[in-house]
Amino acid sequence: MNFRQRLLRYLIGVGIGVILSAYFFSDKKHLWTSWLPGNRVKERIVQSYWDVSPEADCHLQCLPNGMEDLRKAISEADVDFKQSDTQGESKTYRLFFTEDASLHYGLFSLRDSVATVVEIETSIPCDCP
Repeated sequence: MNFRQRLLRYLIGVGIGVILSAYFFSDKKHLWTSWLPGNRVKERIVQSYWDVSPEADCHLQCLPNGMEDLRKAISEADVDFKQSDTQGESKTYRLFFTEDASLHYGLFSLRDSVATVVEIETSIPCDCP
């Protein structure tokens, strides 16, 4: 058996293994990317107790479903680490909402088990300061 035959059999085995892994874990797609930093930040925000600043609360009142719209939009948001402050005890993350047309971005401050909604920018006209 020469080198080409061994390499071909090896690659066939790896291919079968990848196909079987994808089949068995297809219903658990979150396992493929849950370890990424952006997804870990979003998961921590969603699982924390929420506190809302008065300015952000005013903008949330303008949304049709308020906090529920924000919670749904977080799962599809992109975390911008360049505009986030990850140093220190209280970490502040800026999330850009890509799927929800009524939300542009949100600023969240994480400390211990509390996520504070500091700022929300919406596309819906609102009489907020």
